[in-house]
Amino acid sequence: MRGLLIASHLALRDFLHERLMSACAVLSLASILVPLLVLAGVRYGVVNALKERLLRDPTILTVLPTGSGSGYSLAWIEKLKERPEVAFVIPRTRDIAATMQFERPGSAGGKRVAADMEPTAAGDPLLEQHHAPIPTGDQVVLSASAARKLDVKAGDPIVGSLGRRLASGKLESVSLPLTVVSVLPLEAEDKDVAFLELSLLEAAECYRDGIAVPSRGFSGDAPGDAPRQYSGFRLYARDMESVAPLRDYLTGKGIEVVTRAREIQAVQGLDHSLTLIFALIAASAGAGFMASTASSVMASVRRKDKYLAMIRLLGFTSAAVRLFPIVQSLLTAVCGSLLAVAAYAAIGLAIDALFSDALYGEVVCRLPLTHLLLTFGLVVLLSLLASVQASVRAARIDPSEVLREL
Repeated sequence: MRGLLIASHLALRDFLHERLMSACAVLSLASILVPLLVLAGVRYGVVNALKERLLRDPTILTVLPTGSGSGYSLAWIEKLKERPEVAFVIPRTRDIAATMQFERPGSAGGKRVAADMEPTAAGDPLLEQHHAPIPTGDQVVLSASAARKLDVKAGDPIVGSLGRRLASGKLESVSLPLTVVSVLPLEAEDKDVAFLELSLLEAAECYRDGIAVPSRGFSGDAPGDAPRQYSGFRLYARDMESVAPLRDYLTGKGIEVVTRAREIQAVQGLDHSLTLIFALIAASAGAGFMASTASSVMASVRRKDKYLAMIRLLGFTSAAVRLFPIVQSLLTAVCGSLLAVAAYAAIGLAIDALFSDALYGEVVCRLPLTHLLLTFGLVVLLSLLASVQASVRAARIDPSEVLREL
């Protein structure tokens, strides 16, 4: 063991002694790694910037059924929720029954707005993305457009009005006192929308259908025994990769849906193409690096045959001599990798600075730490493989044959 440590120390001293050749080897490795790191950083940065842009759009993960059906039972919705591609789903009432007149009480100008009602519940990605609380009971979350027209903010009271025409032709209406608990930003929803718990939308639909809702004080006919059927649903996929499978599943069930799958597939296609190009370039660069390193280490061993033979005569084992090219190859890999990472960081900052105005401050060139560590591991592995042949030759040096030439 002591002999191996001494041999490693001698390899290090020799590496430092031949500083010019060692520097050339380190620079050679760095010159291969820097373009690869920059290319990988740009690929990763651009693709992730595109994905982040898509994810900032709240509709990118939505799967919206077209038309207005009447065959979605609560049991069917619950079964859909169990699919692994689904992040959130909640039934929707009929569009014609899912509107309400809202007004701010006591407003001098009589500010009023007709807004669409959307059901929500815990886990709603749209509300969670914008850190809005989930409304319960008589609470409501308004879109920015609706809140601006009503001139209200979080914490303000508003009044919702529902109207209906009875079979006799008589017009009736009821008022519901509500509290605004949050206002969504404009980028979340640009229409006049109010997010409420599902039970309130169900009560509004029953009221307009002339069905009594005792819990809300709505008079009307007694509700039937048949389970409620919903006309649609709000559905969010778990991630971008789940949108297309979810669309295909629903289409296979005869449900036509609208998604942003084409835009997602365009970004995924770009990611795949850039990854393939980078893999081909990296493979050719890796092959060139191995050939260059192997020839360099082999030439170094041939040049130092006499010295290695003398080391063997001093009592070092073949295993100790075998370490000599391996240690020097590892030193080159470590120094070259560190230099390449430093150069990549500087070039990455320059690229981001050049394109910051055009891309609104988005990072163009970046690599996560895990990728850098993986690169370092691959460089070390390739260096070890490249030094195997030289290591075997060093171990086979016969001191007597070398000394015979002296």
